[in-house]
Amino acid sequence: ALGLLGEARSARLALDGPAVVAAIAACATGQHWTQALRFLAALPEQALQPGAIALGAAVGACAKAGRWEWALHLVCSPSALGASPDVLAFDTALGACARAGQWERIGFVLTEMRQRGLVPGVVSYGTAISACESAHLWRCALALLWEMPARSLAPDTGAFCAAISACEKGQQWERALVLLGCMRSRGVGPDVVAYSAAISACEKCGNWEWALVLLRQLQVSGLEWDAIAGNAAITACGGGGEWQRSLAVLAEMGRCSLELGAVSWNAALGACGLSRQWTWAVELLAEMRRAGCEPDLVALAAVLAALGAAARRAPLLPLLADTADRCSASVRARRQLGTPVL
Repeated sequence: ALGLLGEARSARLALDGPAVVAAIAACATGQHWTQALRFLAALPEQALQPGAIALGAAVGACAKAGRWEWALHLVCSPSALGASPDVLAFDTALGACARAGQWERIGFVLTEMRQRGLVPGVVSYGTAISACESAHLWRCALALLWEMPARSLAPDTGAFCAAISACEKGQQWERALVLLGCMRSRGVGPDVVAYSAAISACEKCGNWEWALVLLRQLQVSGLEWDAIAGNAAITACGGGGEWQRSLAVLAEMGRCSLELGAVSWNAALGACGLSRQWTWAVELLAEMRRAGCEPDLVALAAVLAALGAAARRAPLLPLLADTADRCSASVRARRQLGTPVL
């Protein structure tokens, strides 16, 4: 598309709007955002008025290339081109800002939309809430979520999940539970992402009881629970000294054919380590190896902590040697990659 358009321009052939829009969209596919801007700026030369579709395609090209500042410029300062952005273009710019961590621009973009007579929709708010979640701004995320009904918008699953994740990052487990309840009362069924985020919120606050309650609710809901929810529950129980419950969740994950990765094993080993259950830690480490998951430094450190706390020297020495070998291998790998060794 770009080649044909270039040949047409070289031959001084008249171009129509759809051809230019197609070329700008092709720029987005290939991340040629500067070329997209050139095509957009060249429209007046062809006696063509840049429309919302052409402008939106250029915004999309900039957003896909990670050029959030240009995406923002196109929707907020399009007067030079005589084009008016639509809601889709603004939503694309919002997404670009969110992915770039530019959460402070979100409120400005929403205000700009309203000043132009556009109404931010569910996608607009969902993107804004996700930006706040990524920035650990749970208060802003909740403010935006509750603003939606006031503007006659019904929050969808994505908006609720982003808000619950924001509460998880802010260690606001009670608010996360309230949001789960709101989802049910509003007829928005919580998905596994919402449950996992709420379980993680309980885990971060050391509330293992509610973490297990939510895990059971997830299991009986008919949804397919995953390792993320299980790992959070294991860690929550371990932090509360409930190492037996941690091992029970790990075993249940295995029975449900969930993938037990290093995170799962390490969480269970950490629970044993915190409770000084060195015999279980050693057995779990052996089981981890039998399952084909090679223990990393985190796993070895958890077992060493359990053995050290119990003053068990016999199993301690080979583990220390194994840990030393792995540390040396890690240092060599970092040096080969040119990564600083702390």
